[in-house]
Amino acid sequence: MSRDSAARDLAGASYQRCGEQPEFFSVPPSLYPPFGDSLIATVRQYDPDFTPEVEEAWRRTVDKGVQYMIARYDRHGSGG
Repeated sequence: MSRDSAARDLAGASYQRCGEQPEFFSVPPSLYPPFGDSLIATVRQYDPDFTPEVEEAWRRTVDKGVQYMIARYDRHGSGG
């Protein structure tokens, strides 16, 4: 298994676990995109190997998670 494939599998499993936790439904969906932006900004600041390619990989992964969590909220979090 490649490093990228393993990272995608881990990210997908993490998103699924988060989406099953009721406390995540108390976070308004509008806060997920800024969280992703802040996460990527932190990686940019502290990773000496950060490149535009690394940012793009982070952005693809984080955006996928953000969309997943918003969809879960829309189905389960807004009132039940």
